[in-house]
Parts: sequence; structure tokens; C-alpha cells
Amino acid sequence: MADRNLSLLIKFAMLDKMTAGVRAISGGTRRLTADIAATKAEISKLAVTQGQIGKLKALEQRFAADTAAMAKERAEVDRLKKAVAETDGPTTNMEKALANAEKAAERLRQRLSSTSDRVSIWRMLRTAKTAWRRPATRRPRGSASSSASLNARPPPSSSSSRRRRWVPS
Repeated sequence: MADRNLSLLIKFAMLDKMTAGVRAISGGTRRLTADIAATKAEISKLAVTQGQIGKLKALEQRFAADTAAMAKERAEVDRLKKAVAETDGPTTNMEKALANAEKAAERLRQRLSSTSDRVSIWRMLRTAKTAWRRPATRRPRGSASSSASLNARPPPSSSSSRRRRWVPS
């Protein structure tokens, strides 16, 4: 009976050694699958970010075009004001042209202000997102500013098998 048990143990040990390579390959395949899924998720995030950057560039181009148009319109308003001031009795056509130019300049100023606000918001959001993704850095031990964080105790560990890294606030 002992011979039979010993024989079975030897056979199972040999079988275990023979299948170790296959088990290692299947474990590697699982890790590779997880890595591929993570890469796909990162690619989709990058595509979203690229779309947002495209929108920001379009806004910046519109802002530049509006700025140039505003400068042109201001020059036209100044020219018309000068022409009205130089004439003794400005005609109604001159007054209408001046009023239209001033209205157009005001519309451009409002559009320029709106575009400027949107560009500022986009830049602020982009900065906030990149700041949010940055990992927290730990201060070196012994520095005066980190003494309070060194004295702080981490929260009690949960019953889960995974260990979470505690970062002092």
C-alpha cells in the first residue's frame, strides 16, 4: 500500500513538473490580456484628449481671426469718426456708416470676449486634468515640512487581501 502511495506521489510530481510550463504560459497570457485591455483604455483616453485639443486649437484660431477682424473694424470706426469730425455737416449716410461700424465693432467685441472666455476655460480644464493625474509625491524624511505627516497614523487596514498604499494628506 505504501508503494502504491509513493508511486502515485511520484507520478503526480512528474505530472506537475510537465504541466508547469503550460501553466506559466497561461498565466502569462492572462497578464498579456490585461495589459492589452489597459493599453486599449489608454488609447481611447488619448483619442478623447486629442479631440479636445483639436477643439481648443479651433477656438484659438477663431480667437486669432476675431482679433484681427476687431483691429480692422476699430480702424474703420476711427477712420469714419475722423471723416465725420473733419466735415462741417456730416451726411446721414456718413452717420449711418459710422453707426453700423460701431455696431459691428461691438458685436465683434462680444464674440471675442466669449471666445476668449471659452479658450480660458478649456486651458484651465486641461491644466486641472493633468494636475489631477499626477501621482502624489512623498516628501523626504527628516524635512521640516513633513514632520506632521510622519507623526500621522495610517487608517486601519481593511479585511481585503489587497494592500492599499496610504498617502498622507
